[in-house]
Amino acid sequence: MTAGLGNGALGNFHGELPLGAVPGSPQGTLEVFEASAEDGTELHKIVVPITFGRTLVDPYGGFLQYTVEGGDTLAGIARRFYGEANLFHRLFESNRDQLTDPDRIFPGQVLRIPQ
Repeated sequence: MTAGLGNGALGNFHGELPLGAVPGSPQGTLEVFEASAEDGTELHKIVVPITFGRTLVDPYGGFLQYTVEGGDTLAGIARRFYGEANLFHRLFESNRDQLTDPDRIFPGQVLRIPQ
């Protein structure tokens, strides 16, 4: 499993979990709990709604994912994907859950690139 960095209690989490089959729906849930050392019962269980990625629900045309590299800017990423730097606002609006300022992105962040 791979984890990404978040920002406080509402931070983002990116994970990769092997599944036995392609899900029938792009929506699912992930159950997270601690197993009791005494009898294995589930303690402190939470259920998190998830959306499966494009490799599981292909073809998916909603967005791509891009991992920010050193020196990247939203304008530069917009130029790369859309051909116009002034379309950076699309990237900012699509990633408001993790971006508070369009001038502050960091290497390693995984951004959604709307298509």
